[in-house]
Amino acid sequence: MIRYLKLRQIKVFLAKEGGVVGPSYILILILLSLFPKTHSQAEEISIIIPDSTYQKDIVKQATDDVISLLKRGFQHNVSINNPDADVLLDIPAIDSAEQHAPSVFSQKVDFPYHQYPNHHYTWTSSNKNSQIHLQLSTPSYQGISFGLYGLLQEKLGYKFYHPRQSLIPSHEKWPLPTNFTWEAKPRFDKKGFNPHTQHPIEITEQLHGYPKKTALRDVKQYIDWLARNQQNYFQFLLLRTVELEDWLEHAQDIVEYAHSRGILVSLDISIHSLQQKHFQLVKFPPTSFKPYKKS
Repeated sequence: MIRYLKLRQIKVFLAKEGGVVGPSYILILILLSLFPKTHSQAEEISIIIPDSTYQKDIVKQATDDVISLLKRGFQHNVSINNPDADVLLDIPAIDSAEQHAPSVFSQKVDFPYHQYPNHHYTWTSSNKNSQIHLQLSTPSYQGISFGLYGLLQEKLGYKFYHPRQSLIPSHEKWPLPTNFTWEAKPRFDKKGFNPHTQHPIEITEQLHGYPKKTALRDVKQYIDWLARNQQNYFQFLLLRTVELEDWLEHAQDIVEYAHSRGILVSLDISIHSLQQKHFQLVKFPPTSFKPYKKS
């Protein structure tokens, strides 16, 4: 159909025909002006991102994952840094001062606060030169991850309801209006899960390093699920069945990967609790906690 033709296709046609500009060419241009391309005919989606921003682990992991998810959900080409695409997701460069600025949640607190960067974000969509531009505004690399997954989950119909299963939409055209502004502000600074490892759940053995061939893979899958749901924290209770010397390396791998996804990790351990196979810091506690008398 004429309304789907692009000017570069017409140029190719003219080249094949010797470059002669005739009445047919003029007629096509007139028809194209009468039927401008709307947001529903998007053929390619591209994430536009500065290389210095993309090279940050948190951003790279999120960007690559979102590109993969977009390819599954849209019948379009999905690329990175193609300025000629029909829909452009513009990712900002991050200012170092904003990245390290005190969190809004740290203000007026009277307890020790663990810093996590501000991660609110805003998407602004507009039409420029017959292209849809979605501009992301956020102060941190963590905010870029939150913003990308937020767009998928809150606006494009993706649902990440289980680490091993997701609801992926099937879009034949770009579903959002051309012009809109959407702002997201977190109500809580730390958002996440505490897997109850004292009871049989899917991730208990893997967090403790079993089975060795697949444990880390499964935990990474769980961490990816947290990141997709815009979470930034998880902790679990260590059980006394753990083989501590082997587990320490496994724990280091978990923490390093979680940090690369913008996730904080915490370990819950007991001093001497006997409840439900807690790991014990002290296996043989003193018989009394009364202070010794000086002789």
